[in-house]
Amino acid sequence: MFRYILFIICLLNFTPTFAFQGDEDKGYIPLAANRLTSDQEHTDFLKHALNSAANSIMISSYTVAPRRLFEDGIADAIINAAERGVKVYIYYERRPYCSQKNYKYLSRLQNCCERFEEIFNHSKCVLRDKDLVAIGSYNWLSDSSVGSSNFSLVLSGGLALGLNNDVWQGIQFYQSLKHENEQGLRKFLKDSDAFSTGAYQFNPGQFFYTLRTPEAHGILLGEVFEKAQRNVVLFSPFIRLEKLKQTLNGSLLQDLENKKVYTKLVSLPFPCDRTPAEESKISSYLEELQRTYPHFSYVTQPDLHAKTLIADDDLLCEGSFNWLSAVTEIDHDANNFEMSVAIRGDIARELIQTFKGTEFGKAVLTIPLETPSLPSMKEKKHFKGKRDQSPQRKHNSKPLASQVPADFDNIVKTFSGQKFGIQGYCVRFNGGDYLRDIARNILYFPTPEEAKQAAYDVWKK
Repeated sequence: MFRYILFIICLLNFTPTFAFQGDEDKGYIPLAANRLTSDQEHTDFLKHALNSAANSIMISSYTVAPRRLFEDGIADAIINAAERGVKVYIYYERRPYCSQKNYKYLSRLQNCCERFEEIFNHSKCVLRDKDLVAIGSYNWLSDSSVGSSNFSLVLSGGLALGLNNDVWQGIQFYQSLKHENEQGLRKFLKDSDAFSTGAYQFNPGQFFYTLRTPEAHGILLGEVFEKAQRNVVLFSPFIRLEKLKQTLNGSLLQDLENKKVYTKLVSLPFPCDRTPAEESKISSYLEELQRTYPHFSYVTQPDLHAKTLIADDDLLCEGSFNWLSAVTEIDHDANNFEMSVAIRGDIARELIQTFKGTEFGKAVLTIPLETPSLPSMKEKKHFKGKRDQSPQRKHNSKPLASQVPADFDNIVKTFSGQKFGIQGYCVRFNGGDYLRDIARNILYFPTPEEAKQAAYDVWKK
């Protein structure tokens, strides 16, 4: 209730704006970007940041787990930094139960920090001094990150200072919210830039964007869908049915369909932990979208925790915001601090291309959507189950099974068309789009083996 009342009072004169910062006359400030993709890369980065910090380091993590701290040597790096005179700030949402022995070590760690504080926090950030910032989906001090698919963007250089300040302002707002500090809340809420996608230009045609509130995330996603020319890939591990329907509605997808923009959703196999009934409704809704809009597809990925957004192969966003499950208003009781950063231009394109070359990227991004060399469904639906009528069978003299690697079953699944009144089998790439002809008709084959062979022939290209 306190959040809601204070928000209404402070927001009476607020009007959202799109913030742009950067002055061409002052020249362009160098900015370097990198992307962390594994648990080991994140751990190594955190230790490097702690060991190289000269003045201060801030770590924002959803939870703080003693085992993660002490078994990976992170606690020692934190204590060593503090002993060098580095100010260490740690912010978290909750701290799991720990044994008496671990509590003793944790107390020592807490005492050496400038701040070791619980706030309304879901962000995952590391800020070293004022020249290095990492933001993404990785919970830096939590055991739950091990084995999950997480990504973080690391930005360094002159403009990292602006990003550093944006993160700190968000942290301070949620500190104020936790402690009901009205003055601190008013200062943040009166800053319209907090509710917009703050944009910084660092080279001609190249930008990075900061997102600190649910509203700012909503604005960026809306702009991405509106301006997309070729493709949009949205990673949302968790899904609420209501949010899904609001975000991926028929009007939006029809507009994207008209523009021939391919839209893909990546989520967990079971993205809703609320009720089995809602889980079933989510699956049904996504299946209906995929049948209705040929340019829409979705793919499931086990252990997914990333909240990535990719558009037109030149925009890459990483952060903590769950696009299809998080609340959309800052005054909502379930709202915690979320922080994301996006980059656009060649700097993003290079990272996206690298991602596409990884096994994970191939599984969820590089799925062929058009197959001009294959026959149409009209040519296939009257084959009456005769194996020698498959064009793939005619062109290959070896048995089909010998041409498809065994591990290709991890990439595709075959389905019978019987329940749709169609004789034969179709194939789907890793829960994503079906194998289609150039007219976007789903292709059917006499046997599952031939369907799989056709998919493999396309995949190899």
